[in-house]
Order: sequence, then C-alpha cells, then structure tokens
Amino acid sequence: MEGLNEEDDQEGVVAPRPKRSQREEEQEQAHGAIDMSQLQRAIEELSQQLMQTQQEQNQGRQEQYLEPHPEFREQYLRDKEEREAWQRQMEERQESWQQQMMTQQQEFQTKILEEQREQYKEFKESYDKLYFSQA
Repeated sequence: MEGLNEEDDQEGVVAPRPKRSQREEEQEQAHGAIDMSQLQRAIEELSQQLMQTQQEQNQGRQEQYLEPHPEFREQYLRDKEEREAWQRQMEERQESWQQQMMTQQQEFQTKILEEQREQYKEFKESYDKLYFSQA
C-alpha cells in the first residue's frame, strides 16, 4: 500500500445512489420511450436515404447499359414507372401506419392521465372523509 495516498484509496469507492421515487422512475421510462421513437424515426430516415442512393446508382448503371440497346428502353421505362408507383404506395402506407401509431399513443397517454386524475380524486375524497371523521 506504499505509494498510495488517500485520494487513490477513495477513487475505487463508489458512493451509493440515492433511492428514487416511483414517479421519478416512471418519468425516466416515459422519457426513454420518447427517445426510442425518435431513434426509430432517425433509423427509418437513414434507411430511406440509403435505399434512394442505391436506386439512383442502379438506375445510372441501367441507363448506361440501355443507351446502346433501344429495344429494351421502353420495357425499362415501364418497369421503372411501376416500381416508382409501388414505392409511393409503400411510403403512403408507412406514413398512414405511423400516423395510426401516433394516434394510438396519444389516446393511451390520455387514458392514463384520466385514470390518474380519477385515482387522485378518489384518494382525496377518502382522505377528506377520514379527516372529517376524526375531527
């Protein structure tokens, strides 16, 4: 233990964390859920950007190939239009699904708040009855 001073001894000691209330833990969990939804949106956006970049690169290669082959160009353009229409349809479905999820989440949060208000109201009524009965 020679060569160690008091500061070195104290560095290895971890101070105990103060206990948190249930409300603090619930708030932290709710905050974590929000962070997860933001993270999910960011991942989806990056994924879409990657897919678009890859599609543009593929399109450029295909067009280079089709230039000397006009007989394939019409079919390529029809297929391209179909793919783009399908992609728009999928994007609309995804947007609709995300909107439904947000609506459901808001309804769920509203329901929880209403239940908490009702519980508080019942608790206050019980407390008031007890208080007045003892007075």
